[in-house]
Order: sequence, then structure tokens, then C-alpha cells
Amino acid sequence: MAPGTGLAGHPGEAGDAVSAPDAVARRLGAEVLGPLLGAMAGWVQERARERGVDRLYFLGRDGWLFHRAMETLGLPAEPPGKDLLSSRRCWGLAAVRAFDQDGYRWFGTGLQRRAVREWFERCDIVYDPEACRPGEVEPDTVFDLSDPVQNDRFRAVVFAHAPAIEARARKERAALLAYLRAEGVDAPGTVGLVDVGWRGTAQVNLASILQWPPERIVGFYWGVHRADPQFEGLWYAGVQPGADLRTRPAAVFLMDCLFARPEPTLLRFELDEGGQAVPVTVHPEADVAIHAAMAPAQAAALAWLRDAGIGGWRERAAAASRGLAALLDRPCRAEVRFLRSLPYRQGQGADAALEPLAAAPAGWRAFLPSAWRRPFHEARWPEGLAAMAPAPLRWWLRRRIRRNRRLEEAG
Repeated sequence: MAPGTGLAGHPGEAGDAVSAPDAVARRLGAEVLGPLLGAMAGWVQERARERGVDRLYFLGRDGWLFHRAMETLGLPAEPPGKDLLSSRRCWGLAAVRAFDQDGYRWFGTGLQRRAVREWFERCDIVYDPEACRPGEVEPDTVFDLSDPVQNDRFRAVVFAHAPAIEARARKERAALLAYLRAEGVDAPGTVGLVDVGWRGTAQVNLASILQWPPERIVGFYWGVHRADPQFEGLWYAGVQPGADLRTRPAAVFLMDCLFARPEPTLLRFELDEGGQAVPVTVHPEADVAIHAAMAPAQAAALAWLRDAGIGGWRERAAAASRGLAALLDRPCRAEVRFLRSLPYRQGQGADAALEPLAAAPAGWRAFLPSAWRRPFHEARWPEGLAAMAPAPLRWWLRRRIRRNRRLEEAG
């Protein structure tokens, strides 16, 4: 593959009926997502049988597409599987029992700078001014958690509300447990969770919510950082973020976007008058935009699966890995423009932080080497940023990327 050409082929030639973004999305679907889904479908079924899993649950929001892939291929439901609503906001708070440092880390995810009232409203916790008066903290006081001193002050505020947080968690846990029981999650036997992955937080939270020993739940992920026998990853397992291509921010960004679902995001469950669990959801504009952009990729991936049929999951995993490596390491400008246009949300709830992949200088400043220094240091996708630079600067940025990678790999 020629340098800077990304995936095979060329998107959106002049005069094409298909727009350039849709052309890029369709190529992503056929050349990356299709083989990836085919690999996961065969691997999950094989490993679930070998592990003696009694039933599989495909976690929403991201795991749903794996389930569609297995249905598209017509794989037998052995073990049986179904979709399950989940989210960091819903399961994370429900898993809190005695509020501790882990609970605090969960509470403070997402946008790092905001007013106290916003931190509490996103988790439906009533702010108590009296509890925070000694620290002279008001509801409109703004904290930046990237600052260690402010983080310590905010931690004191949050722990002053520990009883209220625990009470809210008990209420939400009761409603969530009603939903899980209705879906048969708490039935006897071993449960398998299927998701894109990364940290396996949902699996840890589910064990806490159900008060199960960890060995009753097996996670099957595209990638997972945990080195644990109960956490299996196809692309990687136990690998920590760093120089490895698979754990770079751009890889995580791409996977999260490829699996965007049209349904709203789950916030929590509430019990109705009959004791039935009712989901409370929100539909952020960013999620709507990402799914609209990725829908052609998902359609192309499922079409690829229908044409390819059941095949060897190892070969398909290798093909998906090659496609991802080509896209992430040597993208073309059309691919970078497409992915940079997606409003990626990082965090939980309705106000999660929007994090751009790479912010390139615009206009005449794009020709100034000094204008690229800060964007280069802040880029979550340096290779994508380099692809947007004029030719002399592009070569310079790529040399710096290679040097930085060598330094990372050397430790």
C-alpha cells in the first residue's frame, strides 16, 4: 500500500453519485468492519462454548452490532444470546455500595472543568450547601480536575455527599436489578458479556450489582486492557495503552464510532407503579451525528458478511487488523477529513466531553511550521494530523512520529 493512501481504493471521485464521506464510510465497512464482525462472530461462539457459558448478552450501546453479525451469518444460538441495555452512567452508579476512591473516579469522568452543580446534576445527586460551607464551595463554584489542588478540594466536596450518593445508588440498583431479572441475567449458570471493550468496567460493575463471584461472568471483547482469565480479547488482551497501535486513542475512537447505535443512551432505570423497570434515556446530538455518518459503514459491513458467509475467524481477524493498521498509520486526507468531522464524546451522561482527534491549523497558518507544534502535541491522532499538512511539513511530522514511536517502544 502506497504511503498516505489509507485503505484500498479511492473515495468519492468527481462526478460520483455517492458523497465522499459516504464512500469512505462504505470502504471502512467493507474492508475493516465486515471482517472484524465476521471474526468476532466466529470467535465469540467458539470461545463461549469452550468456556461453558450458558447465555450471552450483547451490551448496548456498542455490542449490538456483534449480535447483528451473528444473526446475519445465521450462526446457531449456542449459547443463546440477546441484547442488554447498559451504560457507564447506569451500571456505574448502581454498582456503588460503600462510596470509596473507585466511586470517586467514576463520579469524576468526562469533562474535567465544570461547576459543582453540573457534576451533581449529571448523577442525579442533590447538592447539600451546608455540607460544603466549611470549604466555601457553592453550587456555581467551578473545579478543574486536571489541577491536583482543585481535585483535592472537589474530592472533599464529593465525599461529604457519600451518604446521598449511596442512597441514590441503592435506588437505581433496585430498578436495574428488576430489569436484569426480567432479562434472565440472574438465572443460574455462567454469563458471557460481548462488547467492543477496553477496560471491562461493565463486567466489574455487573459482578458488584449482582453480588456474584467474578468467575460467573466471562467477557468477550474486541480488545481489553485487563490481564485476567475472565476477560478475553480477540484483537488484544492485557495490553496497556502506549506505543501499541491497537491501544492508541485513534484506535479507540474509531471503534467507538464504528459501533454507534441509533438508539438513545441509557441513563438509568426507574420502577413504575407495577414494579416494572422503565429505561430513562437521552439522545445527544453528537450520537445522532456519529450514527448518521457511520450507518453506511455498518450497512456495508453486514452486506459484506452476507456475501462472504461463514469463514475462518482467524483469517478475518488478520484482515481487519491489516485494514485498521493501514487506516491509522497511513491515512489519506479523505479519511482524515471524515473522521475529524465526527463529534466524539468521551465520558458519561448527557454532557460528556467532546474531544477532537486532531485540530489542524487553517488558512495561511497551515504553511507555518510553528503553527503545527501545539496541535501535534495535543493530537489524539498524530498520523491523521500529519496527513493534513502541506508536503514539506507532512514529511517532517511523520519523521517526528516515527521518532516518538521508537522512543515509546524503547520504554
